[in-house]
Amino acid sequence: MIEAELKARVRDPAALRDRLRRLASEEISLYRDTYYDRPGRELTAQGRELRVRIMETSGVRRAVLTYKEPAADSASGSKPEHETKVADAAVVDEILRALGLEHLVAFEKHCANYRFTARGRDMLATMVTVRRSTARSSSWKPSPTRPAWPPPSVMSGRSSASWASPRTT
Repeated sequence: MIEAELKARVRDPAALRDRLRRLASEEISLYRDTYYDRPGRELTAQGRELRVRIMETSGVRRAVLTYKEPAADSASGSKPEHETKVADAAVVDEILRALGLEHLVAFEKHCANYRFTARGRDMLATMVTVRRSTARSSSWKPSPTRPAWPPPSVMSGRSSASWASPRTT
């Protein structure tokens, strides 16, 4: 699946939240994301991502392992994703680290999700505030072949919004 997603920095989070609440009910979620890479940062250099995400919504906790391929096109930056449920995120973390992968970055995202239909498409609008950003690897240094990490959308304390509509290729 390729997720068509638009992102924007939000200047007035309260006003946007009020508008979204008129469209749909609000669902609050907490995401704990850990991204992985090889010691030489080959995945990042190739535009690939490997992430374990733990999600908590309405007292229900679940985890997923996601692999994102390089962007399908430069205009949207949309990446083909492959995702599977994980029974125990700690065990997957142990496996990935035993295979030589390292924690690249870990952070928490506080999300307010709104599901609605617009122009005949199912939509998900999410307001995100990143509360903490922690680089787990002290050896990470940006370079022309290794972009800065975390990206600006993952900086602590900022609010952003995204609108996504799943599409298949």
